[in-house]
Amino acid sequence: MSAVRIMKTPLADLQPGLKSARSLIIVILVWAFMLVAALGLVQRYGTRTLPQYDELWALYDAHAANSVQWLWKTWAEHRIPLAKLIWKSVLELTDYDFRAGNFLTVFGLGVLALAMIQTARRTRGYTIIADAFFPLAVLNFGQAQVFLWWWQVNHVLAPIAAGVLLSLLVLYGNRMRLVHTQLIAAGLILLVFCGPGGLPYVAALGTWLIISVTSKWSSLDVSRRKDSLSILALVAIGFALLGFYFVDYTPYFPVNDPPSVSSWAPSPGPVTAAIACLQILGVSLGTATKPYAALCGSAILGLSLVSLAILVQGFVKNPSERSRALGLMMFLGAGAVLVFVIGRSRAGMGLDYIYQGHYLTIVAPALSCIYFVWEIRGGLEGRSVQYGMLLVLASLVPSNLNQAIQTGKSIQRNTVAFERDVRKGIPAFVLAERHFTSDLVPRAEKLTLILKDLKANGIGIFREIRSDPPFDIDTLGVQTAVLSRAVLHDDIVSSTVDSNEMTSLTFTFGSARRVYAIRLRYVYVKAASLWPNLRVYWRNSQVEDFNDNAAFSSIVAGPDQPTWALIDSKIQTNAKIRTERTLTIWVDANIDQFRIYPDVAPCDLQLSKVQVLTPLESGSGSSR
Repeated sequence: MSAVRIMKTPLADLQPGLKSARSLIIVILVWAFMLVAALGLVQRYGTRTLPQYDELWALYDAHAANSVQWLWKTWAEHRIPLAKLIWKSVLELTDYDFRAGNFLTVFGLGVLALAMIQTARRTRGYTIIADAFFPLAVLNFGQAQVFLWWWQVNHVLAPIAAGVLLSLLVLYGNRMRLVHTQLIAAGLILLVFCGPGGLPYVAALGTWLIISVTSKWSSLDVSRRKDSLSILALVAIGFALLGFYFVDYTPYFPVNDPPSVSSWAPSPGPVTAAIACLQILGVSLGTATKPYAALCGSAILGLSLVSLAILVQGFVKNPSERSRALGLMMFLGAGAVLVFVIGRSRAGMGLDYIYQGHYLTIVAPALSCIYFVWEIRGGLEGRSVQYGMLLVLASLVPSNLNQAIQTGKSIQRNTVAFERDVRKGIPAFVLAERHFTSDLVPRAEKLTLILKDLKANGIGIFREIRSDPPFDIDTLGVQTAVLSRAVLHDDIVSSTVDSNEMTSLTFTFGSARRVYAIRLRYVYVKAASLWPNLRVYWRNSQVEDFNDNAAFSSIVAGPDQPTWALIDSKIQTNAKIRTERTLTIWVDANIDQFRIYPDVAPCDLQLSKVQVLTPLESGSGSSR
């Protein structure tokens, strides 16, 4: 009987593999945490029913079909056909559940982060803990607006596509096979349809492919030259589509009339644009960096320039690294162009706009590229930078998550209020004013038309909106009100200063009657509060007192409080509103009194109109 020989492996030989396995487990756990937490944000705070900002206008613009004309039509300054197709198709498949799309957005970014982890592992042959940088960067909670607003899929597609091309470039940039170059060339075509976020990558990587193919042309045989021509053909198609993108190019801003007039605030100048570029770089770390936006952006800019220098050095000194180094330089250049164009065009919008977080997603591929540059650089310096990038993002996770939750709570409150009002039977003209009209979008009549159109087409919750009841409008004189702690002059109600009690105006009818709504046309001339709170109470005095169950309040920016507003078709982020606003309070009850409290603090409130909307009497005509 022969002896069995037992092979022994030294423990030292096992340690690298064990260390890599431990690192991989840690990195996957970080990825899983970021993914589950992002999905949790969507689950808890994502809206099923309420279209946000552009979405209401887009629903109206799309109507019932995905026509090619609508898909190619500009939105603001952008053509986003693929995003429109996905956005509308998902809504139609889910009975207009906006949250379903949010889940897809998070899953898409999660897959990209996982692909980046795998790319790093294949590049070096093992995983290190620093690779947890990818889920922290790609699934950063600072982009909560992207997670919770389905229309923002138009900001996500190009970064995902660019991230895939980055992986191919890192893995095969120095040893490209036909299939790899074909995939990258086909990706250029896809990027055109992803919208403006993909265009710089088309120009940059298309140029890189042309250089890569033509530099080897003389050494290729006939068969390989045919393969190279197929690649150049794909690049040519990508470039042709890039040019076609700007054919008959007319911006479309539906909030304006005419819609060809851009709403964006003009850039104040090159210095402000440069600062905006730094802010865009800063927000790539998350919205928590807002107090130090320019400083963080400067640090990222410095790291980018050093990374570029490393690539240049590799290109010059290492012939075997030239192809990949040039490709990565082109990739970083495309990211720089994106930041420059956005910074220049959005500089007038200010820090608050940039730090909504939607530009974080666009910069994530460039950050990932920088991480890979330092992987190629290697050595202690490379590892130090990679772990530094990880630690910076990890330290910001709690703050970014907290701000994401606040963003989610705001969306949740708006959704609950909208659904409650729809199911209370409030008609479209009041819903439009209450939930969609603002100083920034002052088009109540157009928004009312949109809501009615969505109701007629049976779209989502809008099919439940109550039809407008026919009504008469009775105008009341302000002088008929009983004033408390106030004086009246030229329709301006001014608080008296001899009392700590609140100013009020009480209107009384001769007898109780059905009132659909109370409509006020008003402006704050002076206000001690920066954000005055106008409250209206109503009652049938024979059976009840004024109470919070029959009340409505509206908080707006006071005359000295800078706010966002659309002034002369342009967005102003520091406007001071001293023009009239309209407020319609839905009552739908039998009442004989209503009381207006202009604010809890002293103020001067001008009431140019006080109207009550009552059921249309037989034979009379209604007016609005």
